[in-house]
Amino acid sequence: NFGDTSTSTEKNVTHVFSEPGLYTVTHSINNNASFITETIQILPSIVPPYLAEDGGDFESNPLHFFSETTEGDINLWERGIPSMLFQTQHQE
Repeated sequence: NFGDTSTSTEKNVTHVFSEPGLYTVTHSINNNASFITETIQILPSIVPPYLAEDGGDFESNPLHFFSETTEGDINLWERGIPSMLFQTQHQE
């Protein structure tokens, strides 16, 4: 019992939850003679709020991306490794 109205009698089963939330999952064996119940939390999938353009020569041409974010916090853009190999430009 996956806690979301789904069940399985398969020996090796996988399950994908359709919505984030708390679920009480029960694993029973020997015709319910023994079982383990655990509450798990499923977190939402995180999708980056920016898109990169498809195709192109990324060695000699800049990679263009833009944000579709309409609200939220402003975060500092950092590449992580200081280098002159890549140059970041901002254009509005």
